[in-house]
Amino acid sequence: MRIRPLFLDSRPGYLGGRGRSGSLLLVPLGPRTLFEHLRAWLEPLTPDPPLVVSAHEADDEYGRWIRAVCPTANVATTPDEVADVVAGYELSDALLIIDPRCLPVRARGLSSLLQHHSVEPRVAHHLVAFKCAVAGTKERVSFDAAGHIRRILRHYEPSTWSFIKGVPATLVPIASGILADGVIPESLADLRQQMVARGLPSRDVALKGGALDLTEEAGLLVANEHLVRQATGSRKTRSTSAGPLYVGEGHLIHKTARLAGPVVIHPGVHVDENAMIVGPAVIGAGARISARAVVAHAVVVPGSAVPCDQTVSNRVWPENAGDRNCFEHEPLSYDHRLARVIEEARSDEHDDKTEGSRSANATQVRFKRAIDVTADAHPSRFARPSTAPSSGRSGPNMPRSQAPDAHP
Repeated sequence: MRIRPLFLDSRPGYLGGRGRSGSLLLVPLGPRTLFEHLRAWLEPLTPDPPLVVSAHEADDEYGRWIRAVCPTANVATTPDEVADVVAGYELSDALLIIDPRCLPVRARGLSSLLQHHSVEPRVAHHLVAFKCAVAGTKERVSFDAAGHIRRILRHYEPSTWSFIKGVPATLVPIASGILADGVIPESLADLRQQMVARGLPSRDVALKGGALDLTEEAGLLVANEHLVRQATGSRKTRSTSAGPLYVGEGHLIHKTARLAGPVVIHPGVHVDENAMIVGPAVIGAGARISARAVVAHAVVVPGSAVPCDQTVSNRVWPENAGDRNCFEHEPLSYDHRLARVIEEARSDEHDDKTEGSRSANATQVRFKRAIDVTADAHPSRFARPSTAPSSGRSGPNMPRSQAPDAHP
């Protein structure tokens, strides 16, 4: 019996673009792509290369980018291609289907899924993530036929909590025939319903530790902020005040550019004169931060460009964002902001228990939230000065390794 991994790729609207920039699997997640992040989780579980399935206008270039991250990956963009690959598997094998739109906070859930499968391999097992609740409770009002209030129901997490957020992963036996007919499910929640309709046995496995909704911009921001603090702090004393982390090669950082706080710079990034990047922030591969632009608490997707004098704050900057006015971007709603704070607190709580960094993490979150609230209330106080800082020096762009004032 072998575990065959399969990734369902998607294109959330906030990413925009096509090819690499619009793919959720290829979006930067801390110092790696989301694809590499998931592959690292799977290494202890299965040595088999993944099958990447994308039914959203994928082309030959898409397959090239996927194989650049994982040369052994199989790429299928049509139902027939999926059926052809699955037909080569043994009936004793099992498909580990992962939908990164619902991303577990920790990898422990995938291993628990395999443990349940080893006990009963004939049954499909769905890793189910439950919604997070404010203060761990939720109230519902029950009405009678006349419209009068019958009672108020209070649900407590987790004892009487039954509200599902999504299905991050499913482990299904090849013998069940799922995907053999070339039908690609829109999500694992849809696959779960298809299996019930076909009378195939399945069981739910509760995910412990929570999950992030990457169909929403706020979910990707939370995931990146958590991993950026983790990656930049790991090089020193786990403090979140560490400087930028450079991944790969080909960086071109102007000597007057300023990088503050935990920042991850992917390969081939250009940062022009007097630009500012304030962490937590991630700059995707091949992106360009133009002169005097400000990027703060944001994610810049691969291959995109932030125009001169542009401010990008608390958002994901897609490849085609430079063609639109930044003020057309709708700010995060109250619900999204609240969910973001809750997820950050839960991630920090986990780090505190495992790494003993409660003081540093708590300080970082409080300081960051104070900046966010103040900036929203008084945007003029955070406007960029028209002149370069006196400490900066003018001059041509230079490779990071040669620039005398470049960040380490």
